[in-house]
Amino acid sequence: MALVMDDTTVKRLETKWFKEKVYVALEDVDMDWTQAEIAKFRMMWNSGVHPARMAEILKREQIEILILVMDQEIKGEITDRMGGFFGEYPSKAVGDSGPDNRDQ
Repeated sequence: MALVMDDTTVKRLETKWFKEKVYVALEDVDMDWTQAEIAKFRMMWNSGVHPARMAEILKREQIEILILVMDQEIKGEITDRMGGFFGEYPSKAVGDSGPDNRDQ
């Protein structure tokens, strides 16, 4: 099926796309991932790793981890986990090696 546009439609589209400045959301965010990075991300997600720690390990910005979480959840590649987005140990932040051991 061919797309047929009259002159008015063409002029309206040209005005919008060629004369107005178009805003591209998150254009400065790196959204390219290798298969190895995705595999490592999924392993960490399933292990309850905090997103800030994932960002450190993968040498990524935290916003990039957030976007990958949304992408992988929408595609059904990851599922809900204990602690939700923040993981099994919400207090486990960058540099922590494990669960909080204050009770010992």
